[in-house]
Amino acid sequence: MVIYFLSKIQITVVLSGFFLFFLVLKNTNRKQTEKKQKTNRKVITRKNIYVVIRLVDSK
Repeated sequence: MVIYFLSKIQITVVLSGFFLFFLVLKNTNRKQTEKKQKTNRKVITRKNIYVVIRLVDSK
């Protein structure tokens, strides 16, 4: 009975550990994608500004 109880505790600990690890992984992935999106936006806005400046210069 005691051994069964201990093994049950061990299983729950392992599962919760995996769950926490999974959450951390998801969070880091989300942060990385957000960073990528931000840099992409910056690049896009810079390109747009550059194009606008060139258009103004050509006129």
